[in-house]
Amino acid sequence: MSRNERMDFFRHFDHVFNSYNAIFDLVLERIELRPDQALFVDDHLPHVRRARGKGLRAIHFTKRDALLRDLAAFFPFLEDREHD
Repeated sequence: MSRNERMDFFRHFDHVFNSYNAIFDLVLERIELRPDQALFVDDHLPHVRRARGKGLRAIHFTKRDALLRDLAAFFPFLEDREHD
């Protein structure tokens, strides 16, 4: 994914934090959410496990299609957009 594609993708979110510097408690405090209100997506399984250990909902990104399916499980309204 190119930088431009990433930036376009990021516009769909209120906040984007990179996992290499994200300290989950600090991030949650900053965005004023409980762990169960946040969704963490990462391609590095140990980061996903750490997020889940902190109580966050988390998706292990492996492929685009799998990510879209996993996101739709959290946000059912996204399935309707597949047909647009």
